Amino acid sequence: MLEFLEDFARFRSDKMLTDEAVWDTVVGWHAALYYFYNRDNIQRLRAKWEDDFFFRNLAELWQAYMKQEVEQRRITPHELERKLLKSKPAFMKAERELLWEQVPPKSS
Repeated sequence: MLEFLEDFARFRSDKMLTDEAVWDTVVGWHAALYYFYNRDNIQRLRAKWEDDFFFRNLAELWQAYMKQEVEQRRITPHELERKLLKSKPAFMKAERELLWEQVPPKSS
């Protein structure tokens, strides 16, 4: 999933998509949140592959998202991150439920 979102973020950095086009899609929101919620995993991947630029487009997309949200909500970056961290369990649960459809138990 992160690889797809990195490619999506590249469309913004290459100016193939405008900020308006990115933020008017659910994909832009997902990309920003996936980056934020996976920052630790991304740091581990960067260390493993010895590549500090791994997922750099997503990092840039996250910074743009944060700037926009801070301005619109009139909160500090720290407050935004705190709010998003509170919503992480619900976000991840919803994503798992979408990806892994619940299969009802077999009846005997």
